[in-house]
Amino acid sequence: MIILNTLYQGDVSKFEINDFYSYLNYLSSIGISKELIRNFYTMYSEENTLNLYYLLDELSDKYNANKTIYKAKKD
Repeated sequence: MIILNTLYQGDVSKFEINDFYSYLNYLSSIGISKELIRNFYTMYSEENTLNLYYLLDELSDKYNANKTIYKAKKD
């Protein structure tokens, strides 16, 4: 959740479940690792969430994942 909050620059845990999955789909569309996205999907399932620390370097240029840009593209 910390990673998602950092990307979004807000509190993703307050999303309705449909909004959460919509945001994950958006992250996928802007090139966030599919492995990382799959792991985010497990947050609201019975599956174990993995520590994918080795994928964090891929996120350094994902400024367009923040809430301002996400909301603008969503609307």
